[in-house]
Amino acid sequence: MDNWIPTREFAPSRPDMYAPQRQCPNCGSNRVTVEHDRYDPKTRRFISADMRQVRIWGMLTWLLGTIILYGVIPALFGSHSAISATIPFWVPAALGAAVFIVTSARHEWRITHSVRVESYTCGQCGHKWTLHDGRPLPVNGAGR
Repeated sequence: MDNWIPTREFAPSRPDMYAPQRQCPNCGSNRVTVEHDRYDPKTRRFISADMRQVRIWGMLTWLLGTIILYGVIPALFGSHSAISATIPFWVPAALGAAVFIVTSARHEWRITHSVRVESYTCGQCGHKWTLHDGRPLPVNGAGR
C-alpha cells in the first residue's frame, strides 16, 4: 500500500495503465496501454466524462447576459434604457444557472445511457483498437 498515489496528483491526465494480458493484433507486442471510456452505441461516438464544458456554458451564459444587459444595451439605447432598468441584476445569473442545470442533466443522461469500453493502444507500433465485452466496436465507431 506504500506505492499508492492519489489520482489528484495526475490531473487532468492519468498515468498510463498497462494491460500485459492483451496482445496487439497488428504487431503482437504485449506493451499495451488501456483506457476506460464511455461510448454511445446510438450515435457511435465517445462521450467525455469531463464536466468542464458544462461549467463553461453556464458561466459563459451568465457573463454574456450581464455584458449585453448592462453594457451593450445601455450603449445602444442610452444609459437610462427601460430594458436595463426593469430587469434585475440576478436574471443573467439565474439564466446561467439554468443553462448549467440543463446541460448537467443532459450530460449525466448521456453518461448513464452509454456503455463502458476499453480503448487499447500499442506502445510499440501505435495501433489503436477498442473493445466492448471482448468484441470490437463497429468500424465507424472505433478510432478515437
